[in-house]
Amino acid sequence: MRSGCGTYVMPARDRTAYDVVVVGGGPGGSTAAYQLQQFGHDVLLIDRETFPRDKLCGGLITYKTLRLLDRVFDESESHLVDEGILNFGADEYAAYFNDDLVLRDSIDVPFYFAKRFEYDEFLHDRAVEAGVDTHLGDGVSRIDIEGSTVETTDGETFTADYIVGADGASSRIRSQLADEGLVDTSGWRKNLAIAAEAYVPRDAIDVDIDYPMLHFGVLDWGYGWVFPNTDRLLVGVGGLNAKNDRGFRRILDDYFDLLGFDYDPDTVKGHPIPFGNYLDRPAHGNVLLVGDAAGTVDAITGEGIFYAQRSGELAAWAIDRAESGTTAAVADDYTDMLHEYVHPELHHSKQARLFIWGGPQFPRRLAMKAWFALLSDPSVELVHGIRIYDLLRRRGDVMHETLPGGTPRPT
Repeated sequence: MRSGCGTYVMPARDRTAYDVVVVGGGPGGSTAAYQLQQFGHDVLLIDRETFPRDKLCGGLITYKTLRLLDRVFDESESHLVDEGILNFGADEYAAYFNDDLVLRDSIDVPFYFAKRFEYDEFLHDRAVEAGVDTHLGDGVSRIDIEGSTVETTDGETFTADYIVGADGASSRIRSQLADEGLVDTSGWRKNLAIAAEAYVPRDAIDVDIDYPMLHFGVLDWGYGWVFPNTDRLLVGVGGLNAKNDRGFRRILDDYFDLLGFDYDPDTVKGHPIPFGNYLDRPAHGNVLLVGDAAGTVDAITGEGIFYAQRSGELAAWAIDRAESGTTAAVADDYTDMLHEYVHPELHHSKQARLFIWGGPQFPRRLAMKAWFALLSDPSVELVHGIRIYDLLRRRGDVMHETLPGGTPRPT
C-alpha cells in the first residue's frame, strides 16, 4: 500500500512461511523478489532500513541496465526519464590523469545517473506492486541452513524453501556461510575496495558540469569521479584498500583540492565495494548470494548495479527452474548461469586492469593515454555492455540471454 508521501509501507502480515525470503532490498534483491513473484512464488523481502534510504553509489545507469529494466520490469528508457528515476543524462564524458585532460569526447549512447534512494525505492515499489511482502526496518541476525529459517535482529523468524542473500558487500549471510566453510571467501579482503563520496550542491560551485569526469592517478588502483545530477554533483574516490595507505578521507580531501571545490565534511560517506573478489560459487544448498554479497562488481569501473540486477534475475530463474523440475540442484544451476553470463566479464575486467594500474606512474599515464586514444569508442561501448571485455568483441547480448523454464505464470 502507498503512504501519503508516495512510498510503500509494510502491510499488516501474520504469515511467517514463504517460498522465498530475499534479504536485502537493493537492486539485486528487489529484482530477484520481483521476478520470483512474477514467476508465481510467494516472496518476502527483508531490509534493515525503510524506504527511501540513501546509499553510497555513483548511480551510473548504463545501457545494459536499461535493457534489463525493459526486459524484466517492462520499463522503457523514456518512462524512466519522465518519472525522474533517471535523474540526469549526459552525451559526453571526460577522462583525466591527475589534472591532465586525456580525452573529452561525445558519445552516441548517453550515460544516465540515478539517485540511489530514488532508484532503490522505485525497484522496491515495483516488487511490492507485484505482490511481494516486505519486512522493513529489521535486519537479519542469522540463517539456519538446515532448518531453512531466517532470524531477524528483532526476534522474528521466517521459513522459506529458498533464501536469497542480497545484503551487500558486508553481507551477514555470506559471512555466516564462510564461517561454516560453505563458501570460499579466501580472496575477499585482498580485493576489497573502499569508496568515499560527498555531495556538492550545484549552486555552491562556479562551473556548470553536465558530463561525468573521471580522474585517474589521484589514487592507486582506482579513480576519482564527478557525476552530475540535476541539483548536485556527486564527487567520490574509490580504489583497492590494500593499495592505498593514505586513507580514503585524505584521498578525498586531496581530490577536492585538485577540483577546486569546497564541500561539507559532514556529507562524506564511505563504504566497502567488491573490486575483483567475486565468489566463484556464491551458493550452497538452498541459499544463493547475489550482487555485492557475491562480489559481482566490475573490477575496473566499479559498476555494480547491472551485475546485482542480473545476478538477482538469474537467482530467480534458478529457483523457478528447480521448482518446475527443470534442474535438481539450485546452487549448481545458479553457479553455472553465473559462470556463463556474468563471471567472464568480471574475470576479464580483473585481468584488464593490470594494463591500467599495474605499472609505475609514468608508464601508467602513457598507458591511459594510449587506451583512450585507441579505444575511446570501444571503451564506452564496453561500459554500456555493447561490447564485452574478451578482445572487446561486440557480443553484449550474452549478458541478456534468457533461459528455458522461467516462463512467468499468472498468479
